[in-house]
Amino acid sequence: MNQASITYGEFINELQTAVKIPLVQELIANPGESFVNDLLEIVDSLIAENKFADAEDILLILTATFNEPELYSALALVQKKQNKLAESKVSYEKSIARNEKLYKLYYNYGVLLYEMKDYEEAIESFKKSSELNPFCELCFYNLGNSYREIEDYQKAKEAYENVLNINPDYKEAVYNLGVIEEYLGNRNEALKNYNKTIELDFNNVQAHWNKSLLLLQNGNYEEGFDEYEWRLLKKEFKRYFPFPVWKGEGLTNKKILIYCEQGFGDAIQFVRFVKLIKAKHIAVECRKELQPLFSSFEFINEVIIRDSKIYKAGDYDFTVSIMSLPHLLKINLAEISNEIYIKADEKKSEEWKARLSDSNKLKIGIVWAGNPEHQNDKHRSINVESFLSYLQNEKAEIYNLQLNINKETKSIINKFDVLNFTDNIKDFSDTAAFIQNLDLIISVDTSIAHLAGAMGKETWALLPFNPDWRWLLDGEDSPWYKSVKLFRQKNKDEWNEVFQNVRLNLEQKLSSNISSAINENGKMNFKKKYSEIEKFINNNELNEALKEIEILLVNDPLPYKAFNYLGILFSRTKNYVKAEEYFLKAMNLKPDFTDALSNLAIIYFEQNRIEESIELHKKSVEINKTNLKSYFNLAYAYQEYSEIEKAEENYKAAVKLNPNFADAQFNLALLKLLKGEYTQAWKAYNDWAFLSGNRTIRNFSKQKWSGENFSGKKLYVYPDQGMGDVIQLVRYLSLVKERGGEVIFECQPVLYNLLKNITGFDKIVKTNSNLEITEDYDLHIPLQNLPEIFNTSLETIPNYTSVIKPSEEINQKWQNKIVNPQNYKIGVKLNPNFADAQFNLALLKLLKGEYTQAWKAYNDWAFLSGNRTIRNFSKQKWSGENFSGKKLYVYPDQGMGDVIQLVRYLSLVKERGGEVIFECQPVLYNLLKNITGFDKIVKTNSNLEITEDYDLHIPLQNLPEIFNTSLETIPNYTSVIKPSEEINQKWQNKIVNPQNYKIGFVWTGNPYPPINKKRHASLNDFISLFELNGIDFYSLQIGEEAELLKYYKERYSIYDFTNEIESFEDTAAIINNLDLIITIDTSVAHLAGAMNKKVFTLLPFIPDWRWGLKASATPWYSSMKLFRQKERGNWDTVIS
Repeated sequence: MNQASITYGEFINELQTAVKIPLVQELIANPGESFVNDLLEIVDSLIAENKFADAEDILLILTATFNEPELYSALALVQKKQNKLAESKVSYEKSIARNEKLYKLYYNYGVLLYEMKDYEEAIESFKKSSELNPFCELCFYNLGNSYREIEDYQKAKEAYENVLNINPDYKEAVYNLGVIEEYLGNRNEALKNYNKTIELDFNNVQAHWNKSLLLLQNGNYEEGFDEYEWRLLKKEFKRYFPFPVWKGEGLTNKKILIYCEQGFGDAIQFVRFVKLIKAKHIAVECRKELQPLFSSFEFINEVIIRDSKIYKAGDYDFTVSIMSLPHLLKINLAEISNEIYIKADEKKSEEWKARLSDSNKLKIGIVWAGNPEHQNDKHRSINVESFLSYLQNEKAEIYNLQLNINKETKSIINKFDVLNFTDNIKDFSDTAAFIQNLDLIISVDTSIAHLAGAMGKETWALLPFNPDWRWLLDGEDSPWYKSVKLFRQKNKDEWNEVFQNVRLNLEQKLSSNISSAINENGKMNFKKKYSEIEKFINNNELNEALKEIEILLVNDPLPYKAFNYLGILFSRTKNYVKAEEYFLKAMNLKPDFTDALSNLAIIYFEQNRIEESIELHKKSVEINKTNLKSYFNLAYAYQEYSEIEKAEENYKAAVKLNPNFADAQFNLALLKLLKGEYTQAWKAYNDWAFLSGNRTIRNFSKQKWSGENFSGKKLYVYPDQGMGDVIQLVRYLSLVKERGGEVIFECQPVLYNLLKNITGFDKIVKTNSNLEITEDYDLHIPLQNLPEIFNTSLETIPNYTSVIKPSEEINQKWQNKIVNPQNYKIGVKLNPNFADAQFNLALLKLLKGEYTQAWKAYNDWAFLSGNRTIRNFSKQKWSGENFSGKKLYVYPDQGMGDVIQLVRYLSLVKERGGEVIFECQPVLYNLLKNITGFDKIVKTNSNLEITEDYDLHIPLQNLPEIFNTSLETIPNYTSVIKPSEEINQKWQNKIVNPQNYKIGFVWTGNPYPPINKKRHASLNDFISLFELNGIDFYSLQIGEEAELLKYYKERYSIYDFTNEIESFEDTAAIINNLDLIITIDTSVAHLAGAMNKKVFTLLPFIPDWRWGLKASATPWYSSMKLFRQKERGNWDTVIS
């Protein structure tokens, strides 16, 4: 050990004096050669007995004597156990200072920092531990937890994915990844992770609970309420009663106790279902605040305040939670009743009426915050001051419905003249009476929204980006309450847009109070009014525009223009649903009103509904063939849809109507440039760029250069577009310089140092903020005009005459900042070590069938680019030589389709010598265990550990390279891949109509990596096949996508057994009993091909390398036929 600050003798004396534990004193009296080790054993035993203070006393002396990181780490641990967190932190820091290479020190330090809620520091510690040990599951797992705490959900996701790359079955990481996906709005991925968590740990209550909430949020009430029952196993929802739980039995002559759980809003929402229970006696237990309200319900015989009664056996025949009623009653979304079921007490309502103002103003009740204990409260509650600033209107008065507000909040609401009578509210019956006397309730997601909705009071509910399950995911209406309108956040925690929509809706509502007396002074000048609205909108004075629109809605007998402008206002706030509603109203009043038609097309375009947008623009053009804006908008939509010829045709139509239509002329020039027609386009591009506002106009007092020789003169070249344009076009300066005199080049200040040393000019100056010219000059030219000056075509684009590069000083500064200079520097375009580029080049060669040239590069760069799994082996990699007397370990490092495709090589391997041990994924084990080519087959384990004795190793993916495979030398399978007789018979018995022609189908594959999405089809693409007579279709699709089949099975002859598929052997057995397989590029295609089953494989426009580019057959599988997309993303021609 390393000696520290005191001598060994001082160490013994200190120990004898400070530590009175008999075992230690005895050891001091009889020290042996292993004295320190014996002492450490005593420390271990003390820790095991939870005697942390005694252990700390010894460790404090040991750390003062010996400079060992492990001792400080042990000291930190016992200090942490005693909740001495600050002392523990210091000890960990000392431990790390003595050895910065032990990942466990950083990991344990990170755990401590996490407990201290120092999440930023914890992140740094977990990152360091995972760098030192990239296979440490716990390091990445806790890194993810720390990122989650600071709400950096994307990085949390990456950390959990790293855990699952190491161990795909780490159930806590799978669950937490589901939570993160939900935070990120990726609900399908979240559901997938919750399902996997449940597969790994069926009794994971939280996973079932979260799954239920997602299903309910998606409107899948039957399955959602079924899963929702798992909540009853959560500690906070457990209740015990001395009578049985009702499971749906008949209740004739029975007494049942229905108890409320969770919040007030839940009880109010679910009490509607009590009405459906048919029992002799119904008792409802609730919190005291609800008791007077619930006592008014005729369908409840008895209301009990929670904790006011001790229940005895025999009091009731059954009990059940009120939240379980939809499940037991088999309620689906369509069966939810939204009728009024709560009425305020008439006497109380009169009392509250007397308290309120008797003005004719609109009375609005507001609630801005929910229960602070609610897990989502920080996202659903809002800032009251911001909220109230949007509600100010002289035609309305605001009433507070928020209870228990503090002094500061009272001060804020008083500033906005909010009327506050909440001191008079004793329970929910008072709140109901208060609401009865109001005209409108505006509330965040709280019990007030439920109460007002249940009373049929007009209510606007303000919802966060990820709303509670009962409000579903989209739409303005609620299936639970017909009087509730939903205002949803479009972006997380951004309320201003919601408030703006509320204000617009409120202004519209209040417009009904505007008197038509405005006409008393004579006939209204509608043209002038509409002109004023146009002006207000152009100046972004939306509130002023709204006031004028309200007047016109009342007074214009045919207000189609008013509706159109109202649509424009809503489109400005991105409320496309309302905007669409008002544009359609305008069109209903005047079907040939092309302004509304075009505006509707524009908002469709903004929502990426391009095809619908194009159809509406076409209709607008048909109605009015002289409306040049309609032609322009149609052209622009075609342009975005990559229909270049049609875009050009419509731009030309607009220009024909008005040759000076700058935007259309400019876009026409852009299209020519896009098509490579440079020489035809430059002049128009430059001329119309200024007129259309796409280039900066600057004032020059002297002549513009037109390309002539300018010897003896000074030419000022300046930028009029972005920095990218400048970098692209400075190549022309050398050509300019060849034409004569002095060139002065102006550039943006941030480019100055980068460009000051290139050739092509005599002087370089910086653009100043006023765009003033401070240099003496004779001629001027924008840099962007130089391609026109030099009549540039695609073939005559000049090269740079000098390299753009940083100074040595700046280059050295950034070179010193490179963390791992030995790593590949992605971004150095021509770096031969650019792994991704090299790997993709190899893929292209394989795709073109140049196999022998590509295998080595493909395998080498696959690992370096992260496209193959790197595994650590202590022994030599096999390079193809004879290995007699040795053991060769062959393992997979890609997907299951690759394994099925390449196991054909094992027989060739076996011919070269000794014993072959073949590792495969567990789901393939039963399917492959009986083929030839190996002596032993083992399953891949979750840690990717090698448990077999071996001498050499090789990835399965490297075998085509080993055997120098060309298109002509792909080996055949030496044994057929097939299921066992038992499994085959099991699935044969499940075939419904054996006499029919039977087709198996798969329409989508693994979503990872994301590039795989290009190969996916949809079920709708298969409809024309499903409609064929006399054919039965069997789904081989697994995963959450298979759930979509339920919408198709009722209409077509489709059978789905995928919930029963447990392994690839099951899939193989189904395939074996079918006549044809139709699938996209998935492992099922490989499996069917390997089984010599007739298979049609549907390929995307750019297929995977193994299918080549053109052929309809493949040398890999003789029974397979390939069907290819003719254009990207279009499956129609493939299916037909």
